[in-house]
Amino acid sequence: MKTTTTTRDRVLGTLWGISLGDAFGMPMEMWPRDRRERQLGYVTTLLPGQPDNDISKGRAAGETTDDSAFSRLICELLIEYGAVEPLALAQRIIAWRSRGGEKCELVLGPSTKQAIESIAAGGSVEEAGRGGRTNGAAMRILPVGIAFDWRNEARFAAQVNSTCKATHNTNVAMGAAGAVAAAVSCAVRGGTSAQTVDAAVHMAEVCQQQGFTVSDVSVAERIRRAADIAAACRSDEDVMRRLSDEIGTGLPAEESIPTAIALGAHTGGDPMRCAVLCANIGGDTDTMGAIACGICGALSGMDAMDAAVLAQIRQASGIDWTPYADGLLRIMEKEKDGGTAL
Repeated sequence: MKTTTTTRDRVLGTLWGISLGDAFGMPMEMWPRDRRERQLGYVTTLLPGQPDNDISKGRAAGETTDDSAFSRLICELLIEYGAVEPLALAQRIIAWRSRGGEKCELVLGPSTKQAIESIAAGGSVEEAGRGGRTNGAAMRILPVGIAFDWRNEARFAAQVNSTCKATHNTNVAMGAAGAVAAAVSCAVRGGTSAQTVDAAVHMAEVCQQQGFTVSDVSVAERIRRAADIAAACRSDEDVMRRLSDEIGTGLPAEESIPTAIALGAHTGGDPMRCAVLCANIGGDTDTMGAIACGICGALSGMDAMDAAVLAQIRQASGIDWTPYADGLLRIMEKEKDGGTAL
């Protein structure tokens, strides 16, 4: 990792890392590893959505999904209001869905879909997300980690709670989201790869005390276990096999989030290598890619990514993260002066 990497480079790296991992993982989303091996071999480049994948079919190489779209929504709310208010987020997602955003009926996660339908029908925000135990809150929370310092524990946990509540108001989802946000928060402020894992473990423990209790699985313990597996593996193939078999790569937050954090650690903050691993591991490849590559981008900065690949993603998805990065940097500066109450 370059010692000259600036905070702005890290912020841009986080945001572009989301779209990098999202686009690499999009074609094989929810395919098991053996199916990817049979049909595509080992994927090392951006591919279009596969015709026999109901989720990704019809997408061009470099297109992104709801992982990038919802991360933008979080950025917008943070920049406009300084925090993510639960009902406001739900309303933005409802509006996005009504526009047919990112082929939403194919990519919208089950927890988010159920929650926003409940809210649209007049249900309470407090109750709408009480069944949400999947990875949807964690996939979009990376901008919160940029904006807020995880070391301000109580304030950080409150921001995680507010961002998750509308769709994922459960202990396991909040623990996973807190872990991702803390890893980014640590990395973007100059932390090492090892320190990001420690931050993730700590905030998983803190944030899992929030929300409706739906599971006694410790997200923090699963992150520790995943990181230990990654550290013990001698090859990329070995780490993919063991994480897939022993931790999991599916929608449940206690599977895909520890695996994503471990993949980021295994690659030492290399976003390009991480994007390839996340694309090939099987399961929820785009979400793991968005999270893991976002953390890697926070560690290593935007310059660690292939400029030609980012240009292809920008063209295919019409995305420009620069104004969002600048807005989040302004929030970071305000937070240094004490911020504002949530």
